[in-house]
Amino acid sequence: MASARSLRRREGVVAAASVLVLMTIATSSALAQGPKQERKVTASGAVADLDDTKHTVLLSGGAKLTTDEGTITCGEISGRLDEHNAIQTAEAHGDVKVDFHYTTKEGVEREMQGTADRAVYDAAERTVQLIGHVVADLKEPTARRTLHMTADEVTFWIDQSRLRIRPAELVFTEVVEQEPKPAPPAKK
Repeated sequence: MASARSLRRREGVVAAASVLVLMTIATSSALAQGPKQERKVTASGAVADLDDTKHTVLLSGGAKLTTDEGTITCGEISGRLDEHNAIQTAEAHGDVKVDFHYTTKEGVEREMQGTADRAVYDAAERTVQLIGHVVADLKEPTARRTLHMTADEVTFWIDQSRLRIRPAELVFTEVVEQEPKPAPPAKK
């Protein structure tokens, strides 16, 4: 955590070295469904520039965005904040890696891991969009299935069984239990 001495304020901008930004979000979709649902999002980087007047944050130098379901790591993250400084959207650039583990509303456990040129996290829509040279794997460990994707763009909805892949090259893999083959008869 940055000390008070390492912070400097200039025209509404706060800059800090080795900073961790913690934000709690209550998405509009969660609020529409009834009781307030809070989700924590942490963002970190070697340098953080927060602009209160523009409601933006820029993290650089080993930037990382962590949600309850997973992480996005990259060189730089730029985020749009709401009036309570909660992240609405975040865009990741530079050697982007994603690693998400979640359970869909249908009860299916999923793991999404991949790399891309850019990634966009949308808190309200509960989506992660991978853009540019996407290579990703969507795994369902309990079903022992994997979908390997190579595409220009992949969007996945956290908590849902939904993907959008453009243009797509897909390889489906499923582990199937096979009955053991009987031993060949012994030669006399």
